[in-house]
Amino acid sequence: MVEILIPQRLDGRALGSLYPEIGGNAPSVVTFNFSRLTFVRPSGITYVANLANYLENLNVEVMYSGLDNASPAMTYLDDAGFFRRETGKPLREGAAVRPTTYPLEDVQR
Repeated sequence: MVEILIPQRLDGRALGSLYPEIGGNAPSVVTFNFSRLTFVRPSGITYVANLANYLENLNVEVMYSGLDNASPAMTYLDDAGFFRRETGKPLREGAAVRPTTYPLEDVQR
């Protein structure tokens, strides 16, 4: 099992640091730990969602921890639909896309 500790700031500078923790051989389970997250940019949401999708396509079980983090960044992720998409349900009742937020969705070619 590999745990990826999501950094405090999930922005462009942090993105490259996430994948090297996995290396060339995919493990059977990867857990994304959100316990430290305090700030997120839309690119960070997209990167983590794409990385999770990529791992699932390699038959890696993707799990999430640190979901009790009550930071505004977690609320933003929840409102953007990240957890609904990734786990099948939002973290909190009433999570909804904000008028100023585009929801996370797959783009098909």
